[in-house]
Amino acid sequence: MARRFCHLLLLLLLLLPAGDAFGSSPSVERSAAGDRGEIRAFWVDAWYNGFKTPQQIAQLIADAHTANVNTLIVQVRRRGDSYYNESLEPRAADSALAPPPFDPLAELLEAAHSASPPLQVYAWVVAFPVWTPTYTTTDTTRHVYFRHGYGRTWEDPENWLTYRYNGGNPLPDYQLDPGHPAAARYTVDVCLYLLRHYDLDGLILDYIRYYGQDYGYNKVSVDRFHTAYGGVGLPDPTDPDWMAWRREQVTGVVRRLYLEALAVKPDLVLGAATTAWGDGPDQAGGWENTSAYRSVFQDWRAWLEEGILDIAMPMNYDREHQPPQNQYFRHWVEWEKDHQYGRGVAVVQGAWINYITGTLTQTQVVQSSSPAGHNALGIGFYSYANTNAGGRPNGEFYQALSHPSPYGDPPFPTWVEPPTLPWKIAPTAGHLLGWAIGPAGPLDRAVVTLQSSVTHTRTLLTDGNGFFGAVDLPPGAYTMTLPAPASSPLYATVLPGRVALATVASPPEEPALRALLVDAAHDGFKTPDQVDVLLADARAAHLNTLIVQVRRYGQV
Repeated sequence: MARRFCHLLLLLLLLLPAGDAFGSSPSVERSAAGDRGEIRAFWVDAWYNGFKTPQQIAQLIADAHTANVNTLIVQVRRRGDSYYNESLEPRAADSALAPPPFDPLAELLEAAHSASPPLQVYAWVVAFPVWTPTYTTTDTTRHVYFRHGYGRTWEDPENWLTYRYNGGNPLPDYQLDPGHPAAARYTVDVCLYLLRHYDLDGLILDYIRYYGQDYGYNKVSVDRFHTAYGGVGLPDPTDPDWMAWRREQVTGVVRRLYLEALAVKPDLVLGAATTAWGDGPDQAGGWENTSAYRSVFQDWRAWLEEGILDIAMPMNYDREHQPPQNQYFRHWVEWEKDHQYGRGVAVVQGAWINYITGTLTQTQVVQSSSPAGHNALGIGFYSYANTNAGGRPNGEFYQALSHPSPYGDPPFPTWVEPPTLPWKIAPTAGHLLGWAIGPAGPLDRAVVTLQSSVTHTRTLLTDGNGFFGAVDLPPGAYTMTLPAPASSPLYATVLPGRVALATVASPPEEPALRALLVDAAHDGFKTPDQVDVLLADARAAHLNTLIVQVRRYGQV
């Protein structure tokens, strides 16, 4: 049976309700959100108090209502640990955190969703950094740093950490290297486990990047690079192929998480805290000259263009009272409004480095339309615990957001709902993901060609785990091919608002399993009529198996 399952990875077609943007390539330069609504968010970091006790949660919700804020972005993974109970990782070693069985994330979700008006909760996850020299953990046997970093040599294939070009320790934080396939898979698995156990509105990835241009020298990643491009030794940090390789590794994690998250929770918003250092792209000589692209290998513009990110949240941390930073802020924000590609941008302001008056001034800049007539999806303030540079009480800042004050006109005088995202609520295209598996294991950087029954063609590249995926595909039948002597052509049907999961095995040895997974969050098998429709759809798609969800959030 075990051997049969290894070779059963021929073609698994998984159809799940999901969201997307448009039936063709998302080339629109503005957000696709409608005119109603605005994200208004507090970033609640776990380095300070904010949601670690029931009393703090009650105060957080009260402060959000005072400020007319509708979204809470809460740091639930700090350095390879958890501020929630149902986790693959150990509970945070934080003396301010109420002891078990208290679950801060579960308690916050319940309180925020039942509040009047209700608040959205986005889980904020630090992606790659997992340890610092002064950090502690509640369980060294479960912490990823001790399992796949501490005490391991650079040559050890089980060492998942990134290293610097000079071979030095990756300070200030020890960071997983996304170029190591196991580290990339682990990062995705941690997030998916979180999504499966908590009814989140969104997931925000932080530090989804390298620390700098001289990082990324995990030996497994370097060896994979040489297999792909040739060469020996450590590539120069400015080698164009090596720079492109590291961008590819980071983007691969985002792509995989986006598609797998859609399969788990179709209405989830996936966002990322993105880099916006220095002057704007237009002033820097183009996007390719920005630090995001060239230094930390976070090509978040491409993520929006491809559609593998719902919302970019650029960290526009500039001081309004200090030229030229105030101009940097405006240059970036106007560029961001005009480069959303059918997804969205919500600007994150550095409230902690600004006086309250300066923050309100910057918020007006964010809320106004660009000269081209485009608008951001909303605004976030970093952070809830540190709201201003002038030492004023946080309560004054919360009040100034919603009430007239000496600091200026309030940007949030009334309550508004968060914006609706059309690619989530009214999808017109579908998506596809899968794994290319050969006799020796995953096929690394194999070319997968998708060809629709009409004219739509895409060429995909597998990652180190054999994963491949595409978003915003026109509905229809697709043929998937790999270069010889891999598998013969395989087939999948992409439906609007669903994820088709095609697993390619090479060479095929057994008949394909074609399964329809029907989740209980949506209609599908809850009435006799729904069952009749389900069976008809399965026959039309030439499926041979139905997998139905019979237990959800503890209910059957």
